[in-house]
Amino acid sequence: MLVKCFSKSILTFVLSEMKTVTLFLLLGLVLGDQWAVLMACGKGFYRYNHHADVSHTYQMLRRGGIPADHIITFMRGDPIYDERNPFSGELFHKPGLDPPNVYQGVVADYWGESVTVENFIFALKGDERAGGKILRSNADDNVLIFTVSMGAPYTIRFETGNNLHANLFVETIQKMHDNMMYKNLVIFTESGYAGSIMKNLPTDIHAYAFSATNDQMGSEWTHCVNCYVRNTYMDFCLADLFSLRWIEYLDVPEQRDTTLDALYNYLATNITVQPVLRYGDMSIKNMSMTEFIGNYTGWNMLTIPRPTEKPLTDYVQVQPIVMSSTCVQQYSNDVRMQALCTRAQSSTGATKQKLQKELSDEVASRKAVDAYFKGLLTKPAYNIFPDGVISTTCYDRAMKQFTDRFGFSEYATRYYKIFINICNENPNAFGGGSLRE
Repeated sequence: MLVKCFSKSILTFVLSEMKTVTLFLLLGLVLGDQWAVLMACGKGFYRYNHHADVSHTYQMLRRGGIPADHIITFMRGDPIYDERNPFSGELFHKPGLDPPNVYQGVVADYWGESVTVENFIFALKGDERAGGKILRSNADDNVLIFTVSMGAPYTIRFETGNNLHANLFVETIQKMHDNMMYKNLVIFTESGYAGSIMKNLPTDIHAYAFSATNDQMGSEWTHCVNCYVRNTYMDFCLADLFSLRWIEYLDVPEQRDTTLDALYNYLATNITVQPVLRYGDMSIKNMSMTEFIGNYTGWNMLTIPRPTEKPLTDYVQVQPIVMSSTCVQQYSNDVRMQALCTRAQSSTGATKQKLQKELSDEVASRKAVDAYFKGLLTKPAYNIFPDGVISTTCYDRAMKQFTDRFGFSEYATRYYKIFINICNENPNAFGGGSLRE
């Protein structure tokens, strides 16, 4: 009888343990992994803010325990080693006497000319034709996508001659869902007119998108005025406002478990200069952001000592520049121009001459852009914001024709609705067989 009771106890114990092991295995399958795709596709030095946004996000994800091989990073890289960067090889997302270098330890999987629309789409779809790291996620995994770019209505401009149109981006997300490449997907789009990119995101595929602004407004930069790093004036913007807000908020350990819904409400309340919007599947709005960015692990590559030319105690806080009221009035809602104008007024000698020339060149360029689009505006209807793009081929031709003449101009994107309306009316416009050139 004793042996029988003992055997029964052993059997009960074994079955109990098997259930526990099975439960852990099932939990592992249910929880899945976390993946991220980060992209800064802007070209040129003044896309510094885009690269800092992505680099800080990389750090935040790594602090959450997301392994480096689960983060796919696209970076043009132009600002990092540009001669105008006073700290070559470093990026800063905020000013200060000794702020962290957010670029330290970042692994860029696609760099320079390999940052293309084709490679980005291939990477998202897990297509080896990307030629580099690709998403290898499955139906149990959660995925985060963050794009930072120069915006235009219904398109993300890669500034390499390519454009990622909203319909292709949304179609790619749909294919990711159909191919069971994620369980839940969260997207952050940082650009002017970002609302036009995700406004047609399906509402039933477990994809939830945050948009920096609506479909008719630009997106503000920040840390553009009085930005000193290690007592050195940074003659450019360090961050995008929307990106800085969501990244810094989630980088606080106690706030990482906020829900998608709570994060949206925080951003919509705390960013007043542009309307932060959300699109997609609201059924997942109560998910915790930790399911995408991980829990805080204490891991921090930024603690690696940084070589300095002099002790930190030798840095002295400089006097801030007071923004000129004349410049603020003259360049309303344009922080970069306000800062450039103020510095041109307050500087002396060769620096003043250089800044005055830069300002006058930009003003002249904008006047030329105004005149160009005035010539195209032959119908009042062309100045109405369109519901979408019928011919992306025509739209691409129009943008290329303009860029070949004027270069990339963020200022000009406010007029791109004219391109779209002309192309919607006549898909052969802008060199596609029509008389309109």
